[in-house]
Amino acid sequence: MPDVFIEDITRKNSLTQLPLKYRWEFTRRHPVYLVCWRLARSYLRGEIPTDRHDEQATAYAALLILQTMGVTGEPVDPAMTSKQLEEDDSVAPEFLAGPVQPMTYRMMLLNQIMALPTPELATIGALFNVAANRYREDEGVDNEEAAFSRRRRAGAELNTLISPALDSFPMAPLYYIDPNASTRVISAAVTRIVRLWKRRNNIPEQRLQLRAFDEGLNVWDRREGWTGAGYDLERIENNSRIAKSLSAPRSTLVSRYATAFSWIIGTPYSIDKWMRLFFSYHRLAGSPSQSNGYITRLRRSLASFQNRQSKEEELTPNADDLQIPSLHSYVDTVASDTDLIDLQIDVVDLIKKGKTDGEIAHILQISVLLIAQVRSHLSDDS
Repeated sequence: MPDVFIEDITRKNSLTQLPLKYRWEFTRRHPVYLVCWRLARSYLRGEIPTDRHDEQATAYAALLILQTMGVTGEPVDPAMTSKQLEEDDSVAPEFLAGPVQPMTYRMMLLNQIMALPTPELATIGALFNVAANRYREDEGVDNEEAAFSRRRRAGAELNTLISPALDSFPMAPLYYIDPNASTRVISAAVTRIVRLWKRRNNIPEQRLQLRAFDEGLNVWDRREGWTGAGYDLERIENNSRIAKSLSAPRSTLVSRYATAFSWIIGTPYSIDKWMRLFFSYHRLAGSPSQSNGYITRLRRSLASFQNRQSKEEELTPNADDLQIPSLHSYVDTVASDTDLIDLQIDVVDLIKKGKTDGEIAHILQISVLLIAQVRSHLSDDS
């Protein structure tokens, strides 16, 4: 099953269109967010020593995984409620920034790599070398003044280049905002720009059915055993109990659950996707001591995916030319998840053969509650 996990967590719908409350409520319920947020935050805060390359690679993989899910900025504790998130000034403004997105230096460089013509890319690459390399007169000197001098020379050379491409604007509406201006003036300017872009690109206004989100989250939380900061198999309610308490038919519950799944996970519901995400979560991330196994699986899948992409494009740089570690260097250091996949297949096969939850738990030595949850999803999928 090569790279199927990366495909599972690549968001097909965008949370940026939603109010912050729902962006957060959907994001914090994602099993991958629950496992990766702390490690990704450590990476962004520089808390992992730079000489621990393997730990750095794992933490960076966790960050990339969250970005694949649409998470921007420094992750926060999933136990935080949406109300607390909106009121806590310590939360970085770029976290889950929504329709107004910040850009990292990596994102800006990627934008230029994809958009600029080849001659401009070659010239910019040369200027980066000028900024990074020491001149003869700088030999033996490695201080801020020398570094600034090199960068100033590169910047001055950039300003002399005659290139319409370098002076063109990106296709995406990227703007600088002056924070010294009044909020009212900034809001008016942004509103005007957004309306202009919508007219130019024929983008209609959208109306969100927020009530449907709340109904879906209610069913999801009870069905998956949401605790407010994670999932607990002992808190799961079956469909019959939920239907009775809500006075709703089973088909309505299934529909509401599928709606919540599509927003939380980012793709339409299927039993296969649920198995790969939640079976793995409950088996490998059920306790802090086991969460590394889940992160390891993520990292192996991501590194393998990216390594194959680079080889296909024949763009993988020589390792000797890299001054900082690359994720590709660690693709072979992570264990396989074949055993876990086989276990998932065995559970489904034994259920279909008519074995009871207790019998399957005894045969496979796993939680009877997890088997009951798998059986419940199989029932909905039939």
